[in-house]
Amino acid sequence: MITLLSEPQLKLEGSSWTLLLWVCEPFADEYSFRELFAKITAVLNRERDVSLMLPPEEPGEDFVDGTLRWGPTAYDVYFERSLGYLQFSSTSESSTRELLDALAAAPRLVARNGKQFHVTIHALPNSLQRPAAAAMLTAAARGVLPSDTAAASRQVVGRR
Repeated sequence: MITLLSEPQLKLEGSSWTLLLWVCEPFADEYSFRELFAKITAVLNRERDVSLMLPPEEPGEDFVDGTLRWGPTAYDVYFERSLGYLQFSSTSESSTRELLDALAAAPRLVARNGKQFHVTIHALPNSLQRPAAAAMLTAAARGVLPSDTAAASRQVVGRR
């Protein structure tokens, strides 16, 4: 089972489709992104070959980039312990949706309370991407949970 703090988000950022998974509280030193990747690759390997390339593990690692190959498609992967999220990016919307579908199928993506999720899809215009990212950082600094970042984003961007 892959446990999430909030609904997965699929969004267009520039020319890349990004699947964003909020997986732990910010700065959760005990959380292992490497263990999460082991679960994810086990799920994906049920449908087609998968490989994951990450740099060597370091204590307290943060801001880590890598590549996930799933069948013929390569995804940029990134995780950030300081905000508690993992993301997969591809220029192909259909490939990114397919990745989400595979992860959601088995085991289920669930919240800590067992609630099933529906995917939230965001296609932000380029002019709003930086303010939205700033809103997430601002929300994290205020201690706002990832599920509350939409409200914080509206405050920073000036949309209601």
